[in-house]
Amino acid sequence: MAGASCPDATITITTQTDADKLGQCQTFDGDIVLTPTIKEDITLRGIQKINGALYTGPGTDTADKPTNAQFTLSSNTLTSISGNLTLSSMPGLYGLFLPNLTTVGGPVTMSELPVLANLSLQSINSVGNIRIISAPKLVNATMGSKTVTTDPTIGLKHITDPTDATIEVRNVGLSNVDGLIDLYNASNLILKDLPNLNSVILRTGNIDQVEIQGNNDLTVYTWEGSIFTDTPQPIIGTLNISGVKQVDPCLWPDVHNFIAVNNSIEYLHFGFKSLQRIEVRDNPNLRRFLPWNGPDFATINVWLWNLTDLIIKDNPLLTLQHSFPRAANDTLTAQQCPFMFREQKDDWYWWPFHMQSLVIDANIDNTYL
Repeated sequence: MAGASCPDATITITTQTDADKLGQCQTFDGDIVLTPTIKEDITLRGIQKINGALYTGPGTDTADKPTNAQFTLSSNTLTSISGNLTLSSMPGLYGLFLPNLTTVGGPVTMSELPVLANLSLQSINSVGNIRIISAPKLVNATMGSKTVTTDPTIGLKHITDPTDATIEVRNVGLSNVDGLIDLYNASNLILKDLPNLNSVILRTGNIDQVEIQGNNDLTVYTWEGSIFTDTPQPIIGTLNISGVKQVDPCLWPDVHNFIAVNNSIEYLHFGFKSLQRIEVRDNPNLRRFLPWNGPDFATINVWLWNLTDLIIKDNPLLTLQHSFPRAANDTLTAQQCPFMFREQKDDWYWWPFHMQSLVIDANIDNTYL
């Protein structure tokens, strides 16, 4: 409950002295506004719940925003924010440590934070949405759970905004996004301009659209439902990749639309069920293209039954044929799915039952179709 000396309205924090006014508040009914001119570490002590928002407000003068004074924002007691958590245009924010925060009712937005290097939201479970944008020095982040579990209380499991259930990470220095992708349902997952990210696992529930713009050295792994880990089958409406070096070829999530444009990939092998549209274009290094659709003829037939649009063009090195020898340097296939690699050749059987659009412009022989 609120203490007798607890502020009863919005409070603005510039110094630790301001923050100490909340020391008697377990629950604060109002907004907490952080000025961008903060020049010292701020700790929110004692407060457990904010019935309002925690956000960056305007400074007294943009010229006063510190360029050298770095600070951290922390609270070991805060567990819940009913409104939004917005930290934007704070040139001195070096670290954010809210290790026991589990719930944010509104959006979580961290943007234009040029020196942010450390982030701890290790207990986060439910948010409206998350956007981490333009934090190029953020290399250390603890987000959600590192354990694969379907327990709805562990890890980031709930993206609750009914109109914008988005996870976006853009122009950030992270080398992994562990904990940010954790079996939730959402409308959008966006990963772009992440120069240090070389591997990502799409461990999702139902996602309307996944957009990935890699660094040309990125490997994208998909997740597959498993009775052993009790994890669900991912269902992705549209998977749109660019700047990707390799795609995991041997797991079989549901992907309805697959778009691969301007990637560094040489051997595009993938196993997606429920495909309706495939678009592969403008991939300068692409040599082989194979939708690997299962271990037997019957499975292949079912998985490509709904394919309506196939577009393959402007891939100057691509050769299309029914069967060709396995490429010796296709190391991902050899390592990740040896049962497929042992076949020593690539085969693709498909039947254009419901085709609406068919565009193929490649080096092709008459065994392919």
